[in-house]
Amino acid sequence: MAGSPGLAASASYTGEGTQRWLPNSSGRIVKEASGRCPAVGGQATADGSGVILHSPNGGADEAWNSR
Repeated sequence: MAGSPGLAASASYTGEGTQRWLPNSSGRIVKEASGRCPAVGGQATADGSGVILHSPNGGADEAWNSR
């Protein structure tokens, strides 16, 4: 969502590893270039909660699903 806290828009997609996100072996989404994953800060559940990047640790705040 544009304008959401913690999100930034990129001017253009170039396909570089710094812009690619992939599922890892445990099903978490990770950034290809760094291996870091998006997580909801403080394990918040409210709409508009901030998203941070950190090393995967298996926390529930790292679990994402598609709807």
